Amino acid sequence: MERPAVPPVRACPRNRAWQERCQRRELNPRPRAYEFVRNHTLSHAHSLFGPVAADVAQTSALSRQEQRDEKLVLIGMKEQFKIGEYRNPSGKIVYRVYGKRANGQIVRQNFKIYQLALARRQELEIEILNLPQLVMRPTRLSADQVAEAEAAFYRLHGTNHGLVACVEHFLKTWKPAFIERDLAVALQEFLETKRAQNLRQDSLSSLRVRVNRLALLHKHKMLSQITPDDIRAAVNNPHWSPVTRNNERRSFHCFFQWAVDQKYCEANPVAKIKPAKIERGEPKVMSLAEVKSFLRAALDFKEGRMLPFVVLNLFAGVRPTELRRISWDDIDLEAKTMTIRSAAAKLRQRRLVELSDNLVTWLMPYRGRPIFEKSFRRDFDAVRRAAGFRGSVGRNEIDETRKPWINDLFRHTSLSFHLAAHKNEGETADWGGTSVVMLHQHYRGIVRPADAELFWRLLPDNLDAQVISLPQAA
Repeated sequence: MERPAVPPVRACPRNRAWQERCQRRELNPRPRAYEFVRNHTLSHAHSLFGPVAADVAQTSALSRQEQRDEKLVLIGMKEQFKIGEYRNPSGKIVYRVYGKRANGQIVRQNFKIYQLALARRQELEIEILNLPQLVMRPTRLSADQVAEAEAAFYRLHGTNHGLVACVEHFLKTWKPAFIERDLAVALQEFLETKRAQNLRQDSLSSLRVRVNRLALLHKHKMLSQITPDDIRAAVNNPHWSPVTRNNERRSFHCFFQWAVDQKYCEANPVAKIKPAKIERGEPKVMSLAEVKSFLRAALDFKEGRMLPFVVLNLFAGVRPTELRRISWDDIDLEAKTMTIRSAAAKLRQRRLVELSDNLVTWLMPYRGRPIFEKSFRRDFDAVRRAAGFRGSVGRNEIDETRKPWINDLFRHTSLSFHLAAHKNEGETADWGGTSVVMLHQHYRGIVRPADAELFWRLLPDNLDAQVISLPQAA
């Protein structure tokens, strides 16, 4: 039995619209998922009813697709863009395409004709399908770490820098967080550390006094809050000499460098403060008349109580701090030598000092008596004033009329007179426990050879003589 012929499809407005849509689809093809649905439907109709029925199925399938607003456009993908009717404020009905792009941008567009809205939705869907596909790769990173890495790559886009290079740069420049520490508490820890390192008591006292001045100025500050401006204000005291300012700065630098090592502050604020310029003039030495005046004052003060200290400074060139650490056990008057032990020497190096004949004569009557008395400061000031120099304790208006006292004036005088008498820089430097460079910078004063000869002949019985007789030539 023959199959009845299928009547031809009538030409109707719907068929004309279909032809127009086909023309538009050639210019703007539908997504692959949609084409799969359409082709599958048409091929199934063709196999059952022939080509004519397939054309009818094509028309009816597309008609049903339009009636559902093409909700089957994307298979396996959430519908991101929708079409809905919207009434304008003017009262006209329009078709609105709304949704969200992959980058989060909101889309909201109105069209007068439904077909235009449908075409716009298809464009947006094709745009989504053309985006790079996500590839699932095995990783040990957590979801938060993956998200953070993606954000880092996104921020580095266009900089020509890789993520690994940026991490390496960060690790090179990154500094660990410092520990907050109170300034006064840190000072005590610092002194305990220096004491454990066998720093001498004089040096400990100097550090404590100098750094404590800064701690008193900033009582309620943490160590990390001290700025270079704070250091600059503490160092630049208008009443201090450049040498004193540099000594203060040196103590601060030592303290804050220790704090950096302990991670109590990020950087040393003293490093940005430059030392003061020191105008090094001619080393100051006592004249022969001033030496005789000082010896007379020491001899007359409390039965020569300060005489051992004065003559050892003047005729042995020993530092005052070294004299505090020696005893009569270190002095051999018969051998005319004095041993400066390493525990007493400034540079912690043992040395032997030869004693001059006149020094041995000065020391003989005072052997065994204290070299450094407990009331040294007050007694030494009294001898200084009696010799015409300023004192440091209880300074008054009369002191302003006296000659200024310079630190290490005895030592400068001793080494200068020794060099003038022996005319050998290396010998004098070795005798004084210093170097030739330091000898020129700090100790070498101008002394006439004749005065040097008289200096080493000064004795208790010829202080008041106007002319000191020299020994007869053999």
